[in-house]
Amino acid sequence: MRLLGISFGILEFFGFWRPTKLSGWKANLYNFYTIINLIILYLLALTQLIDLLQFSDNVEEFMNKAMIMMTIINSCAKAGNILQKRSEILNLIKTLKTKPCLPRDKVDWIIQNKFDDDIKWSSLKYAIFTEVVVSGVIISSLMKDAPQRQLAFEAWLPYNYDSELLYWITYIHQFIASTIGSFVNISYDTLIPGCMMQTCAQLEIFKHRLNDLSQVHNKFNHDELSLSDANYQKKIMIEQKIISENIKHHSLILQFAESANSIFTYTIFFQYSVSSIVICASIYSLSNLNPSTPEFMSIVAYCVCMLTQIFMFCFYGNIVMDENVNVCNSIYAMDWVTLSVPTKKSLLTIMTRTLKPVKFTSGHVVVLSLNSLNGLLKLSYSAYNVLKQTS
Repeated sequence: MRLLGISFGILEFFGFWRPTKLSGWKANLYNFYTIINLIILYLLALTQLIDLLQFSDNVEEFMNKAMIMMTIINSCAKAGNILQKRSEILNLIKTLKTKPCLPRDKVDWIIQNKFDDDIKWSSLKYAIFTEVVVSGVIISSLMKDAPQRQLAFEAWLPYNYDSELLYWITYIHQFIASTIGSFVNISYDTLIPGCMMQTCAQLEIFKHRLNDLSQVHNKFNHDELSLSDANYQKKIMIEQKIISENIKHHSLILQFAESANSIFTYTIFFQYSVSSIVICASIYSLSNLNPSTPEFMSIVAYCVCMLTQIFMFCFYGNIVMDENVNVCNSIYAMDWVTLSVPTKKSLLTIMTRTLKPVKFTSGHVVVLSLNSLNGLLKLSYSAYNVLKQTS
């Protein structure tokens, strides 16, 4: 099974993840496809930004425009991050596909497949939900805006689109750009939780492999000979070999989590900031709309999408921290009496290391957890109250 297949499949389809097997003219053609899609996406963000800065007459209009524009700019940042960090992301995948991270027995594969399935189905659910919302917005625009020759998104253009040809070229550009942006968001928003879940999978496999230590004791315990000095030294050697492999595995897991965090942390911070602004803008817009209008329902769906984005980061970040604590508890629950002194010392070292939690952060400032999600909602509500009082 391809690791994080849905995320990379979407990126590959839209030109932001060149398959490693491509070379020569095929790679150049794919690179050209990437540039075209980048231009389409960045042009929409640029025209929206100019329109926002030049033609926003009041707070309500500014917030409505900013809500969509920030989402498109966020998609641009995510696409740029994927392209810029391609080699580092490939190294992450390589780490998971090589020893000691590669599953080596039936139980390892059961654990790995369980987490892969969780990633697959959560990604599918998120993708379907997001695209249903985006499709609803597009269909609504086609029914409402197209007959009146209005654009789906307000934007500054260096030409007049009164003619039917120019209007449809511009409208189709916005449609394609928003579609690309939505799928970039889906792939990125499932890629990061996917890396978090892969970290959890490796920690589960690590806990399973520690059980090999108890099997060493059982082997000697059922031996016909008592534990002579020679047998005791042999037992220590076997334990130390197992513990050495596990320490190497644990260090690699920590390195994987740290590398994944360093690749995505600043874009997550931007996402975190955008979510705060968009949630605030959405609530502000909803307070000025009639609940029975289509606009109200569209903004509600849009707001739920943004909340889901940041919820996934915080929820899976919280799971990683919990799984790290479980490693310490699992070691503590082992049968220490049967272990040799050098092995006990090595296990104490691992336990000490687990006291420093494996965590994913937003810009190395905010730890991604359910507590930070709660803080984001409070911040958005506070900003909404300030806006409401000043408007």
